Amino acid sequence: MKNYENATPLVSVVIPVYNGEKYIKLTIESLLNQTLQDFEIICVDDASTDGSYDVISSIEDNRIKVFQNEENQGIAYTRNRAMSLAKGKYIAFMDHDDISPEYRLQCEVDYLNEHDEIDLVGGAMRKIDENGKDMNFLWTPLLNYKYIKAFILLGNVFASGSVMARREFIEKHNLQFKDNQYGAEDYRFWMEASLYGNLANINEVLLHWRTGHGNETGRVLQESVLERKKVIANIHKDALEKNGFSLTEDELQILNLAFAEEGTLENIAEVNSLYNALKTILKQAEEMQLDYLDEIRTMCRKRFGEKVGKAFFLWK
Repeated sequence: MKNYENATPLVSVVIPVYNGEKYIKLTIESLLNQTLQDFEIICVDDASTDGSYDVISSIEDNRIKVFQNEENQGIAYTRNRAMSLAKGKYIAFMDHDDISPEYRLQCEVDYLNEHDEIDLVGGAMRKIDENGKDMNFLWTPLLNYKYIKAFILLGNVFASGSVMARREFIEKHNLQFKDNQYGAEDYRFWMEASLYGNLANINEVLLHWRTGHGNETGRVLQESVLERKKVIANIHKDALEKNGFSLTEDELQILNLAFAEEGTLENIAEVNSLYNALKTILKQAEEMQLDYLDEIRTMCRKRFGEKVGKAFFLWK
């Protein structure tokens, strides 16, 4: 095997680890089996209380670099530390329990090499259970980068462990994961990235996302539902404001009600309020002559239809 110890890698895969002893070896093995082999794996252990650090250290491959936080700092700090240590042209994100299909890194590198206008790319995702069995769930991504820019105003558009970005882009704009986001760190990061560059997806499964075993996202969803809703509402508000939109508190309130996770409308007044808020976004997009105006129009129409379609009270 080629000695990569002193070479500058093409890809840096960054993995925050906390109590990942059960799955981290499988995650790393899925990377070692990639068709593209020019990479480094940067694992930062966030003061785990299990044997995660020892498991990683036991894997003999000089492309694996493992570091430890002296005390538990949280996932945002740990991801940022891993990114700061990256040397590759591209940074690929993973969690300590995910699996990458063997073609993932090559697929994303080829895409970014062929699309200079794109700064960050993700892909489709399949769910697997705690034993690695496919759960027959396929998440298909949005592909059009202009539509992604429109959609991200009111919703996440990436499966986190499928994403690869240009390191130069991240460093140029000082993009960092933020603390206290209650599991929505990735959504805020992608939203802020969309302010400076173009984001896209590939219509290929690039992530097998493990669920049903008490992972970090699931724990946060159970323990911090209200706090997470507030965070997502703030991301929506920041996304709209930083893209030049100016909405009233009432308009923001109905948007956050509708587009919170599992958000629903309860009466005809809320349906009308949502329609008016989305029309405000469209009107302001027209006034700003945004280059993704058509995508804003389509997004508003589709998302309104999505919520009306679930407003079952209309059929009582």
